[in-house]
Amino acid sequence: MSILSFVIRRKGGDVLILSLHRGFRIFFLGLAAYLGFALVFDSGSTGSNTGPIVFIILSVLSGCYYEAWIFDKSKQIVQKHHGLLLLFSRKTIPLDALDSIGIERFVRGRIGNTPISEDGFKKNSFAKKETCKLYINLKNGERLDIEILNNRYSEGLKKKAETLAAFCEKPLALDN
Repeated sequence: MSILSFVIRRKGGDVLILSLHRGFRIFFLGLAAYLGFALVFDSGSTGSNTGPIVFIILSVLSGCYYEAWIFDKSKQIVQKHHGLLLLFSRKTIPLDALDSIGIERFVRGRIGNTPISEDGFKKNSFAKKETCKLYINLKNGERLDIEILNNRYSEGLKKKAETLAAFCEKPLALDN
């Protein structure tokens, strides 16, 4: 699975958490530390250090990014957190508002019902990629996308959907 995909963690028997892999944060904070040390110990430089400093700041901000979906059966809620470590937004949904959990495959970059060739793509179309997404359907008709990945990761996404559906005791909708 890629480093930018969610991993499932259980916290006790009543809480399931989908969050970014810790390697994501470690990579960007490690990159910022490496660049910071290189900048400090580069005594022979006479030019401006603006570029590296901006890159270090962007790496630190990327390393502080937090995104998670928390499914809590004891409190009967689902929460989505996203933002920087301490400055993140939170959306709370009652667990009984969930209708189903599903996976949908689609071609990213395709507009509506554009004709496609037998292999699924328009000729000379490098931007169109087969993609799949894990989503939640709510009883009010709203659909919330949890994770969107390249189609080669569809089996891992399907396992996550099955785990979520079993945990939440909701039906699984698979779009083949």
